[in-house]
Amino acid sequence: MKLWALPWLLALTASLSACLTTAPQRSGAAPAHRSQTAPPRSELTRVGAWRLSVHREAFTGATTCRLTRRWMEYRRQTLIIHLPTRIDSSAAVYRIDQGAPFWVRDDQMRMARKGFALDNDNLDNPSGGLVRIPGERLVGARQVYIEAIANTPRPYMFRIDGFDTVLALAGQMGCGSGGFD
Repeated sequence: MKLWALPWLLALTASLSACLTTAPQRSGAAPAHRSQTAPPRSELTRVGAWRLSVHREAFTGATTCRLTRRWMEYRRQTLIIHLPTRIDSSAAVYRIDQGAPFWVRDDQMRMARKGFALDNDNLDNPSGGLVRIPGERLVGARQVYIEAIANTPRPYMFRIDGFDTVLALAGQMGCGSGGFD
């Protein structure tokens, strides 16, 4: 060891040991670095089979909402239905309450404008089994039928009763159109 480094090392060791052996002094006031805001607040509400989670961030004041039901979620004014991931839903057809058929491909540009990726990275099944339905088509609806493969003898059926009710409740709880992202 070089002799010129020894006094510096001894001074550092002494100051470190002094810091570690003395108890910290506390004053009556909280340190300036502590947050003076309330913790974030979350609420969970169930309406039938729907589950609405509302989270309010105390610091930013932002409200984030999540609406789910088994195999379904609502994001960006769109109901996303999760079929099994092995099923290619890119050519799927869906009906709302036995109404007119809608092809998933016809909605792709609308979904892209809402920020959804058209396909995922899986080359075997780029749809990932997802069927996205614009929320405005679901007003008053009770069921959605999906035929993922042409001429399937039995299409998938999803009950969405109570969807309007839970969306109205979400609006009352502060979930605007941008809250479901």
